[in-house]
Amino acid sequence: MTQFIFPGSCVEPATFENDFLEDNYRSSEDKPVDQNDIEKFLTWYFARDNVGIVNNMHLAYCDLIGPDGPFRLESLILGQMCNIAVDFAKHGEYFADLTAVEYITDELKDHGYPDFMEKVNKEKRVSTGVLGMLYRDVKSKEEEAVAAFVRQDY
Repeated sequence: MTQFIFPGSCVEPATFENDFLEDNYRSSEDKPVDQNDIEKFLTWYFARDNVGIVNNMHLAYCDLIGPDGPFRLESLILGQMCNIAVDFAKHGEYFADLTAVEYITDELKDHGYPDFMEKVNKEKRVSTGVLGMLYRDVKSKEEEAVAAFVRQDY
């Protein structure tokens, strides 16, 4: 029998279908690549590379909801978006529509991001989840270590 570190049962990893993807960036022209092509591609790439935004939103929302957060429909949608976004640089597949998760953006604006994410430009809240507890424990030890280092004579 397998023993887990944390109580409870193990949940199967999520698998996602690519339901709401846009077409890959493809040039229909068969010619040598020039400066203009590179600029066009980079603009296209930067406009669609949103892995950080989606991953941060997923983490903050799951922490806000609590232990059931990852199983909510909104979290599953964000998880699917993360799955697509993390491999965007490899395959060029992306999602163009964030309307499915607009509610989460409003929810995070109302309640703030968890303290462990150290968002300086967003409202913060004290996370009651395990990541928040670990963060504050490590942070307090870090402050103690810095204070002890400063007190040393050299």
